[in-house]
Amino acid sequence: MLMLSGVSNLLILALIIILGSAGGWLARKVRLPALCGQIVVGIFLGQTVFSLLSREQQGSFQPIATFALSLVAVTIGGHLEFRRLRNAVSRILLISAVQTTATFILVFVALHLWNPLGLAAKTALPLHLVLASIGTSTSPVSTIHIIKERVAKGLLVKTTIAVIAINNLITIAVFELFRSISTGMLITGQRFGDTLLSAVFGLIIALGIGALTGLGLDFYCRSMAVKFGEVEHLSRRVRNLLQANLFTGFLVAMCLVSGLCEYITHHFSADGVHPSPIMANMMVGLVLANKSSFKEELLSLFDQLEQAIFTCFFVLAGSHFDVQMIGSIWLGALVFFVARAAGKLAGGAAGGYLSGTTKRIWKSIGPMLLAQGAIAIALVIVLQQDPVFSNFVEIFTATVITAVVVAELASAPIIGRVLDRVGETGRDRTRLIEFLQEEFIIPSLHAKSKWDALEQLSYFMIQRHPIETSAEVLYQAVKEREESMSTAIGEGTAVPHAKIKEGNEIFGIMALLNPPLDFDAPDGKPVRLVVMIATPEDQADKHLQVIAGITKMMRHEDIRDAIFNAESSEEIHEIIDSEQAGTFNYFLET
Repeated sequence: MLMLSGVSNLLILALIIILGSAGGWLARKVRLPALCGQIVVGIFLGQTVFSLLSREQQGSFQPIATFALSLVAVTIGGHLEFRRLRNAVSRILLISAVQTTATFILVFVALHLWNPLGLAAKTALPLHLVLASIGTSTSPVSTIHIIKERVAKGLLVKTTIAVIAINNLITIAVFELFRSISTGMLITGQRFGDTLLSAVFGLIIALGIGALTGLGLDFYCRSMAVKFGEVEHLSRRVRNLLQANLFTGFLVAMCLVSGLCEYITHHFSADGVHPSPIMANMMVGLVLANKSSFKEELLSLFDQLEQAIFTCFFVLAGSHFDVQMIGSIWLGALVFFVARAAGKLAGGAAGGYLSGTTKRIWKSIGPMLLAQGAIAIALVIVLQQDPVFSNFVEIFTATVITAVVVAELASAPIIGRVLDRVGETGRDRTRLIEFLQEEFIIPSLHAKSKWDALEQLSYFMIQRHPIETSAEVLYQAVKEREESMSTAIGEGTAVPHAKIKEGNEIFGIMALLNPPLDFDAPDGKPVRLVVMIATPEDQADKHLQVIAGITKMMRHEDIRDAIFNAESSEEIHEIIDSEQAGTFNYFLET
């Protein structure tokens, strides 16, 4: 046995990062996910191959695993910006809920009916519930990596990222709920219902800790911004000092959240109260995404550390993997993998169909959710740190990691082919009318007059875009332009617009008027479609290109009729973003 006894943990940490990075690099060279290579390195370092890391040494790196879990959780919450999901919220929630529920039910039923892991009757129910909750997760890391690699952009990509974020929020909540319930069942032999109230109470405490910490972090960031002044006017040295303060605040917030949850668990575990650090940190990200203007800057502060942190995370996960157990868990891993894949494919399609999304989306969303990496492994590491599951952790680790590796290998080519099939790959350039995303489109606007419509749209513009002016000021600017000359361009379309002082991009919104209104159009037709534009003063040339592009597009009869007959903002965006509209909504040269 060649354990690194007596060796400094710092030296071991350096070796883990170096060898794990090398393993990830080799995996990518043969077109495999990096985490596969890092897990393999962990297996070789663990006790089943070279026995370089003892159980004690593995446990000494628990703070790193906890920090990585916190960072994953904050990032998941940070992707849930409700302002950008308003038009799509019913579609995204329904797809997320249906496919998560379907996956949980199929994995649990398959495991509990066949019991392929050979669990004892007294422990089978709680352990299968926990495994089924882990099965509902979807890998944001792997899927987003493939999206970036393919330079993919479009409605399917947007839907996928939002569904993954909601899915993993639900996954973590369900996991923590059933982990608390299973803890009570395994320790005291309590029945399922007896432990439910304590589990729910623990989740509420975690959410409260996360929400208060997120608000406190936002207050701290705003205070720092006031102290140092506007970022764009700061010297490089002062800007670095500001970032150092923000980094410190963010680090303290994550440690505080995790520490408070662990403290409460330690003192109230006898009552079955186990607030989840993962859930609390996810709430921090959620608050930052929707209440703070510092979200992007805070999350980017860890970009330099992220690779090293997650390399350690996956290597340590692999070090717990017992290769000798494959012979006894392979059937369980296979059942877990197949049932989960069936749940994702069927549940994604069913959720999309029930939400009324387009056929292109509901047929494609299921395969986009097949990857399972960071979150599943993160939840297994949570179980590794929980003494209640110590007798089962090797079985769990071997089963989940085996299924995860198979899912990662199978999902990468499938996701790539789906993105190619729907035509969302290779979009590395900005389109002319890029600003008309789904969340900026109103499929049916009821207005009494032209002026009422313009006023409503001015308020909608301010709500949806980060424009530093009031809705009243914007409306007056649009109104003055409209009074000087009608912005109707014929064929039932109007393009009201105004100049704004700040920014380097054009902001826009679109609405279908119901009923159509008189805009004094040159062809005398009432206006059915309104595209309102707010243009910075230095973007005059692009402003003219946008209006020309909209005019040409709306003179195309097939596109115009398709937009006029659309029933949702999703359909309208798909039409504008289609290949047919590419001649008018073209890619800009970089």
